[in-house]
Order: sequence, then C-alpha cells, then structure tokens
Amino acid sequence: APCRQDPLFQWGICQLLGEIASDGIWDTAVRQQAVELIGELYKNDPEWAQDESVKTWMLAIIGQLGTVDDQPFSVTTQALLVELQQEQAPAAGLPYPL
Repeated sequence: APCRQDPLFQWGICQLLGEIASDGIWDTAVRQQAVELIGELYKNDPEWAQDESVKTWMLAIIGQLGTVDDQPFSVTTQALLVELQQEQAPAAGLPYPL
C-alpha cells in the first residue's frame, strides 16, 4: 500500500505499537513483541523510516519504554535502544507522551 511509505502513517503505527508496549493490560510477551516490531522495522525494512523524523520517533518511543518499572521488559528494551542508536547518527530525542 502506498500509505506505508508516508511518514505520518509510520508515526501513527509507531505510536500504536508504543501504546501497546506501555500498557500493562497486555502480557509482557505481547508488549515485548511490540517493541521488537519497532526494532525490526527500524533495522530491516528498506521502505520504512526513510524519513529521519520517523527514525527519531522510533528511538524516542523505545527510549521511553526503557524506563518502565517492569525490570525484564525495560532491560531488553534498553538493550535494543543501544543497538539501534549505534546504527543511527546522532538524533535529537522527542518526548513520547504515554
């Protein structure tokens, strides 16, 4: 679908995944899969996040999720953030309203 390449669509999908990952109503496995999907889109999808603002948004979401109280979840999320930041040029963080 052509909308898949639209930065606003990508921002929205990232927002939804971030909301799933931050909501304790979901099992930890589901929350972790939401974060992993953001990471996979960031790293391995050539059509995704070509707009720099989308990549920055993805990093901001993962960074915010790394601060949650759920220790195993936050540790793996922080590890993913470090991995993605190593692939990224310096980026300004955007606040992620949870």
